[in-house]
Amino acid sequence: MKRILQNKTFEKGTIRGNLLSLASGTIIAQTFSVVFYPILSRMFSPEDFGLLSLLSSIAAIITVIASGKYEEAIIIAKDEHEIINITFLALFCSVLFCVFSYVGLHLFSRLLIPIINTPSLTPSLQNWLYLAPIISFLIIIYNVFNEQCVKKAAFSSLAINKITNSTSINLSKFAFGSLKISGGLIYGELLGRGLSALSCIFHWLKQNRKNFRYLSFREMRNLARVYIDFPKFAVPDQLVNAFTGNLPVFFLSSYFGNQVLGYYAMAMMVLAIPMTFLGQAIMDVLKSEASRSFEKKGNCREIYFKALKKIIPVAIILSLSVFYFLPNIFTFVLGNKWQKTGEFIQILYPSMLLNFVSMILMPVWIIAKKQKERLYWKLFYSLIMLIAVILGVMSNNMLFAVGCISASFSIVYLTSIYFTWKYSKGSIAK
Repeated sequence: MKRILQNKTFEKGTIRGNLLSLASGTIIAQTFSVVFYPILSRMFSPEDFGLLSLLSSIAAIITVIASGKYEEAIIIAKDEHEIINITFLALFCSVLFCVFSYVGLHLFSRLLIPIINTPSLTPSLQNWLYLAPIISFLIIIYNVFNEQCVKKAAFSSLAINKITNSTSINLSKFAFGSLKISGGLIYGELLGRGLSALSCIFHWLKQNRKNFRYLSFREMRNLARVYIDFPKFAVPDQLVNAFTGNLPVFFLSSYFGNQVLGYYAMAMMVLAIPMTFLGQAIMDVLKSEASRSFEKKGNCREIYFKALKKIIPVAIILSLSVFYFLPNIFTFVLGNKWQKTGEFIQILYPSMLLNFVSMILMPVWIIAKKQKERLYWKLFYSLIMLIAVILGVMSNNMLFAVGCISASFSIVYLTSIYFTWKYSKGSIAK
């Protein structure tokens, strides 16, 4: 069948207009998180946040594998015909793997749980472990819809999606916390992500119903082969990344207990706010614009440097303005029981600023089709993090251990910035 939408262009507006639209939605979404953090930190204990962090880490690992990362191929799809089939390919793979994971967790939970936590946390995790595949599938639905919005430069829809996701999760946690239900933080996470996924499905069906005529199992199978590099390279790449990124979670839980893990989890959640406030918005716009630049020019050098000029001053201002006041600020905001979180934040802060820059530029790896090279970089990431964890275990000092984790993050993010700069040149470098 002839593809009537072959090589359709989805461009809508300028970089500044797209960024303003998405940034405004992201700011509204993150405002809910900023408002609710002091409330939730008083409703729930560090142990509750530690348990949710462990469950989320397991869900994150499942999420990476489940879809085969085919949703990332949406950004380089040629037309609506490919977009609809890649979407269903990613969802189909996700359903199969999440069911497989659910069964696997039932069979091997007794072997897994003692490895990743302290004995005191084992009974609690045993009760909640089976929710991880469900949370993973809900996250994948959200990610797939986001990729479609980025591809079509539908940044208003993407902004609404982010607001819905943030408000659903935070309000759900608040509701369960108000009812003082045991496990309310996890119930809130599950319900919030479920509501967000339903919203994504509703809007996606509304916008894409006419494209169902392009859906074909045969085409899905063909596209699975065409974009085989995503499960072949992107899955191992991001699996290494997910496992390595969550290694500190498993390590802190096993050697220092769930309370310390709760401090660390809260620190990482708080530090994620400035990154998602502006970083995610800039990254999504960069991904869309850089993809079109590569299609037209064979490089995204100009777009890359425009983004770099915007984000480096932001990172410097954030660093100079609040670094020395972080422990006192966050003890006041979160409550006295979170004093250690302020110390953790100060130790992790420099590496998270580098992460802010690195995360925004990360799409260049995919757009330049350097999945194989990114896998090698992630293996380097694993090695550095493993060394940090070993040093932390040997020290038996939680602050020194967090310092080792921060140092390893810094090294990894600096190398990522270097390689994305190199690959942004594309054909210019040849």
